[in-house]
Amino acid sequence: MQLWTLIGLVGLVFILVEGKILDPIKAKLPWDWLRYLLGCYQCSGFWVGFCYGIWVDWQSALIFGGVISLASLSHAAILDKLQKS
Repeated sequence: MQLWTLIGLVGLVFILVEGKILDPIKAKLPWDWLRYLLGCYQCSGFWVGFCYGIWVDWQSALIFGGVISLASLSHAAILDKLQKS
């Protein structure tokens, strides 16, 4: 996985979790678990990475899911610390 791919996928996760443009769609979702999934960096990161992995190389989809999940959670924690200081 190239660095730009990693950055792009983490950016996609941030858009899914924090993007205000998706708030009307999130509010109309019929399932609470899907609303929770779209509000969690680790959950969204796993599924974004997993779907990317299936698209690129189905045999490594779980690895891509784990990598994007970890990277998204790490970036969210860093941003949270920076905002609090």
